[in-house]
Amino acid sequence: MNTANDLLELQQIDLDILRNRKLLDNLPEASNLQLIRNQQKELARKTTKITGLLKDQYIESDENDQKKSALTTKAQEINNANATLSDYRLIQSNNAELDRIAKRVEKIDFLQKSVDAEILRLEELRDKSNQIKESLDAREAVLLNELKERVESLKTEVANLAARREALVEQLPPDLYEQYRISCKQHAHIGVGKLEGRSCSGCGVELQQSQLDILRRGEDISRCPVCKRLLVVRK
Repeated sequence: MNTANDLLELQQIDLDILRNRKLLDNLPEASNLQLIRNQQKELARKTTKITGLLKDQYIESDENDQKKSALTTKAQEINNANATLSDYRLIQSNNAELDRIAKRVEKIDFLQKSVDAEILRLEELRDKSNQIKESLDAREAVLLNELKERVESLKTEVANLAARREALVEQLPPDLYEQYRISCKQHAHIGVGKLEGRSCSGCGVELQQSQLDILRRGEDISRCPVCKRLLVVRK
């Protein structure tokens, strides 16, 4: 068993676990999924508005049809009555009424053209919204699957790292592990450094020759004289 190597591996595992947990909290797949859902929500709001406007146009169209049908029926009744009348003045009065009916029908037809055009425009918007919804729903399904796979992968990796960490902790002397744990709290999760040339990898400071001589004559695991982290002098 190499205690120095175990300590360095423990440090790397802790950093990997921390990194993976941060990734789990900030997955790009989750951000993309939220973006899609925001778009779906906005699309649903617009679609509801379109549906309401379209319903109003359908109602207006039905009302125009009913008005036109009633006027057509009335005109037919007047024409039928005229066929049996001999009173010229009464026929003339009926004909004036027929003219008024014809103008009202003409007005309804004119208004109906605008209604029909608006219905066509709104139906096109509705159909386009439905197409966009299908596209967003398909994209959401893909992102959900990607997110699920990513989360499961990271959780599996964290679990494997945690198992290896537990084994390493059992191998380390308890007092050394406690020193490491405290050092990590004091130094933003970087509790141990390596002596790389003349510098501590933890703080990056180049050590004086006298400090290096003391370290090299000492134990494999010591303390950095500058940052006070645990320092692996020899692996």
